[in-house]
Amino acid sequence: MSKQRVPVVIPEEIHLMGLETLKFQFDTSDKFREDPVEINGFETNLGKEIAFNIEEGNVRCRLFIQLEAVNSENEKLGVFTDAALEFHFHIENFSQFIKLDADDKPALHVMLASTLVAIAYSTSRGIILEKTSNTSFKGILLPIVDATSYLLKDIEE
Repeated sequence: MSKQRVPVVIPEEIHLMGLETLKFQFDTSDKFREDPVEINGFETNLGKEIAFNIEEGNVRCRLFIQLEAVNSENEKLGVFTDAALEFHFHIENFSQFIKLDADDKPALHVMLASTLVAIAYSTSRGIILEKTSNTSFKGILLPIVDATSYLLKDIEE
């Protein structure tokens, strides 16, 4: 039985070609505006969409980030952010990362997908921090996540 070769991700062959904020909304409820209370944390919902063009070696990664403030009892406070960011990558050795899935459709190898999601997410952390710095959140530093585990969880579901 032969082992399938795992392609090597070469950072210098990954190029971020563009970044676009598709959506950024910050809002507070009337109740919070009338009687602001201390924000002790936030609930985070993350989503993603990955698409690719095999011929051009390009990948589009969209991240969707929703945050809602909570108090010390983990109760929602009516302060939220809803963001969508789009990243465009070009990968020089892209063909090495395409494989066929169970339905014989082209799929992106998890090594490259997790690398691109990690790059997009870490960049998003800085964008969200900056965009929320002058809000009731006083700047949110998103938690660090394991991009590979995040991708594999979605595949398993």
